[in-house]
Amino acid sequence: MRVLLLGSSNDTGSWVRQTEKKHVLAGERLEAELGEPVEWVVKGVWPTPELPGLVERWVEESQPDLVYVNTGSYWFLYRSVPLRVERLLGRVGGERLGDAGARVAKSKRWAYNAPFRFTRRVLQATIGGDTNFTTQQVIDRMSDCVRIAARAEGAVVVVKGPHGKARLSARKRAFERDERERLKLHKALEDLCAELHVTYDGVGEGGVRNQPAFLGGTTVGDGLHANEVRHVHEADVLYQGIRAGIVAAGRLGPAASGHQAT
Repeated sequence: MRVLLLGSSNDTGSWVRQTEKKHVLAGERLEAELGEPVEWVVKGVWPTPELPGLVERWVEESQPDLVYVNTGSYWFLYRSVPLRVERLLGRVGGERLGDAGARVAKSKRWAYNAPFRFTRRVLQATIGGDTNFTTQQVIDRMSDCVRIAARAEGAVVVVKGPHGKARLSARKRAFERDERERLKLHKALEDLCAELHVTYDGVGEGGVRNQPAFLGGTTVGDGLHANEVRHVHEADVLYQGIRAGIVAAGRLGPAASGHQAT
């Protein structure tokens, strides 16, 4: 079985060893259950206007048996201080201050530095930050991607909505604001998947507070990317979601206590 995984930098980056990544762990479970090899085509997605065209090309090139579409809360909930500075001040001395700040934030020298991460949190709570995309932009672009995947002949499609496994806003009011935005995307994808008759794995109102990844010790030094502990948790989410899609397509019998996907 060939799976086209439309994932994130957690899947394509080198934050953990390849053998510890969620798709490798999920693939081992799927291979044991299906009795056949599982081949992964892994692509990191970023919901720019160009993304639907890229997804169409990836589907055509890989001819997958299953397309797994991941949507991330980081895209439209994480508030970046460098982005806020860039949009407020623009270019100073020929260089975007936001670009310079982003380079610092991505540098291991700084991103893995506890005082820097503390300062980042303070700035986010005081001057605030801007998101990379609006909720509506994510809804529009990911909906187009789901429609493209659903057109792939013979392919099972599984869509994971924004589970909200990480609290990206420390203050209660900000968290409630973010939850309203997350639920907008959740509802849009849930309705679209019902319309297209594809499997949707989402977390509705209140569910985010019960996600295991709220526990500490699930990220690498930058505080944003998943470590091996979170990959184990997300491997189960990935496996269960794919399994639910295969069962819904009539290609595998249900387990005695299976995953419920809406």
